[in-house]
Amino acid sequence: MGDHLRQHTGYPIDTSEFLVAVAASLGFLLGIGAENVNFGWVAALLVGGG
Repeated sequence: MGDHLRQHTGYPIDTSEFLVAVAASLGFLLGIGAENVNFGWVAALLVGGG
């Protein structure tokens, strides 16, 4: 899988790095979910690149 990503993106990433990034993102989202964050603002920042 890592070789496939290297061919198309030009950036060397392997499966373990991808899984760590996914786990960190999920942990972050679960963490902010417990803090009563307004997800409308989160979506606006994601779309707008704030």
